[in-house]
Amino acid sequence: ICNVCGGKVILLNVGKKHSRSSFIYKCVECGASVSTHPKRPRDAMGLLGNEEIKKKRRLVHEWFDKLWATHQEREKLYSRLAKELGIENNECHFSQMSEEQLDKALEIIKKWWWETFDK
Repeated sequence: ICNVCGGKVILLNVGKKHSRSSFIYKCVECGASVSTHPKRPRDAMGLLGNEEIKKKRRLVHEWFDKLWATHQEREKLYSRLAKELGIENNECHFSQMSEEQLDKALEIIKKWWWETFDK
């Protein structure tokens, strides 16, 4: 069931032109989709997203990725973000966040960016 509109979701083989996996889940009602794990094609990489949500995910990732240079810094930032969002570390993935969580994450990340670089 689609988390965006409640419609029916199907698994499609689309080849590797879209991601590292050949498969996506796609809603037949609203068109929201999500890619699957390359080695586990039945496991979704996150929640389905329409174009607006996917655009927001990319934007949040762009801002987040400006703040770290090493894997260790990245992990610390994800942990800090999870704490500020009030979620568990293992739930802190942009592909698994609701639109509201993405909005809040972007607000937090922009605040960090301005605190770090606007001096």
